[in-house]
Amino acid sequence: MATEASIISRYILADFEERVCIMLDNYTTFEAQLEIELDGIEYRIKEERAYQRRSAKGDLGVRVQTSGISDPTYQEAVENIMIAEALQKMDFNSDIFKDNKEVEDIKRDIYAVEIMQIDFRNMKKQMKVLKPRDRNALLSVYSEEIDMPVFAVNEGIDYESAKSRVNRARKRLQEKMIIFWNQN
Repeated sequence: MATEASIISRYILADFEERVCIMLDNYTTFEAQLEIELDGIEYRIKEERAYQRRSAKGDLGVRVQTSGISDPTYQEAVENIMIAEALQKMDFNSDIFKDNKEVEDIKRDIYAVEIMQIDFRNMKKQMKVLKPRDRNALLSVYSEEIDMPVFAVNEGIDYESAKSRVNRARKRLQEKMIIFWNQN
């Protein structure tokens, strides 16, 4: 069974116009999807560290109680804080990433999420400066998740006109975003 590519992978491979489409098509869930991606990155780091600990101990899956003075909850909490700080500061030289075979993939994904967050914030700002008619068309269809026939009825226009209005507004937004990307 084929799995859907992560939003990061699709976004990285997309050209500028496609990036705007990805953000609009996922408008109501985009920020949550990025948070999920960051949680997944954190999970990958924790799993790699756990694997390294087991490997270092020669762990074959058999658990043996040792001294009884270990506090795994405390150690896990400390590690969670260290991971969160390393990710927030993007400190890839931290001991958290020591011997992590995925560190380059993690760097790429974290940088990609950061760029995606900036792009999404900028797209929302660009939408605010569109003409009210264009902004309304985009927000109605993508933010309020109104389908095209309902949008047409709400606007008092036929379906094809509604579709054209949304497509024109989308194209104008893409143009504004491309200008932004090309200037930076």
